[in-house]
Amino acid sequence: MVANWLYYKNNRLILAMILFHFLLDAVAMTFDAEQFTKCITSLVFLIAAVLIVIFDRKAFSEGPKSFIEQT
Repeated sequence: MVANWLYYKNNRLILAMILFHFLLDAVAMTFDAEQFTKCITSLVFLIAAVLIVIFDRKAFSEGPKSFIEQT
């Protein structure tokens, strides 16, 4: 959900997703990612997703996004 939000906020820029994925991989490799660490990471992403929905309701209330530009 966080990745999709970033994707749409950056006007569907693939580079933003590549950088986000790179950042996640870099953080996971920096720390020794054990099962407990993965649980904490999942909890952090859940909190981030909830905060995004609460503070950016407009992005979610506009309905489904179309890949076809309408004029």
